[in-house]
Amino acid sequence: MGTSQPKFEGVVVDSKGQPVAKAIVVAAPTADDLHDPRLKKTVVADAKGRFVVRGIKTRTAVFIAASPLRRGFNPVFVSKKVSLAAKKPLVLKIDLGVVVSGKVVSQQGKPLSGALVEARLTRLPDLGPIPASPTLDAVTGKHGRFCLRQLGSRDAELTVNAIGFAGELVDLEDAPDDLVVTLRRVAIVQGRVVDDAGKPIRKFKCGSRGLFTDSHFMFGGEEFVSSTGAFKINLGLPQELVKLTFVVPGRSPVEREFAWTSGLQRVDDVVIPRGRTVAIKVLDPEAKPLAGVWSSGNDGVTSDSKGRLKVTGLPDGDLTLRLHGPGLPSKEVKCGAGVRELTVTFERGGRIEGVAVDEMGKLIPRHPVRLEGPWNDSTTTDENGKFEFQAIKPGTYRVGANDDGPVRFHAQDVVVQNAVTSTIRLLSRFPYLGDLRLPRR
Repeated sequence: MGTSQPKFEGVVVDSKGQPVAKAIVVAAPTADDLHDPRLKKTVVADAKGRFVVRGIKTRTAVFIAASPLRRGFNPVFVSKKVSLAAKKPLVLKIDLGVVVSGKVVSQQGKPLSGALVEARLTRLPDLGPIPASPTLDAVTGKHGRFCLRQLGSRDAELTVNAIGFAGELVDLEDAPDDLVVTLRRVAIVQGRVVDDAGKPIRKFKCGSRGLFTDSHFMFGGEEFVSSTGAFKINLGLPQELVKLTFVVPGRSPVEREFAWTSGLQRVDDVVIPRGRTVAIKVLDPEAKPLAGVWSSGNDGVTSDSKGRLKVTGLPDGDLTLRLHGPGLPSKEVKCGAGVRELTVTFERGGRIEGVAVDEMGKLIPRHPVRLEGPWNDSTTTDENGKFEFQAIKPGTYRVGANDDGPVRFHAQDVVVQNAVTSTIRLLSRFPYLGDLRLPRR
């Protein structure tokens, strides 16, 4: 005869003890399982707030109850940890009476209409802090006022945002019943981008330092197309010292620092010089013309079938060019001040091939292997535990230096030479137990 699973019965009530009809109840063995659809159970209370939850395989469970969505209101939540051993009626009490109201104004005290006010619970009773929770929101009216009903708890944060202003975060735990939230107007920078002859640059990108991986390449930022070279930047920051980088294809990026003040700020023209052009003759290891070579910062231009490449927008002083060839190690070339022509010969590079095994000689498939040295790279072993690194710049490298995945390798030092293949046997520090996979339910 089988053993029946625990059955949890209870009722959802408000702060006055009245039943909350059609309340939503979610239960799971632990708080972490509340986000797992395989482990959590969801039911809806009846007209008297009563509910029954079956299918929880433990005698202790965590419950969250939510009030139903009503016209003009949002759901509020309560949580509780319950054990069947307590043998007490399960009562989930939702406080529907918490109301937060207030006013959003500018620094001059002027009411701000259309501001978005959001409240988010920072902790659930009995469960403590939570990574995310449902939010209540409202939009301020003509006089800048807002009202949030059914918040459920004052363990919450209030986020206020308005166009043209920096957002504000308010802790509601000790906040007054009638809030006044003051927003600071953000700075807006307006100006022009021109070349060294004063002519407007029609197309460019602009962004803060955090949007760039290095001085040449941009991951983000805003693109501008203007016949006058005009730009207008608003990154949502209040009075701060900010550095912006302006990027024009084929030219060296220019960084400008602005001490922003509140409101609109017009600045002097941002000058991006045309720079010099260096003509490069590119040869392969056999001294034959090499096609398909490009330079960092000029990714859109490659050498032609005769090995000819022009790198534009370079500053006048001494610099180092980094060239990349198809299937060959990258090449760093010194370019002195005033140099306009260069001939660059690529090296063949070396190769490392190997196999990853454990101390019992068992092959280790599908596992990352790291290469560190003058040039860093990573790869993954195949089904037979084999791996390789090609077109490596000569030098001393360390293989297997990473500790990613379930296996840790004894790192090996390898000296790489041009046109030479180095073969290694990469040994793990512990026996290989195979892929770690969770059992299917």
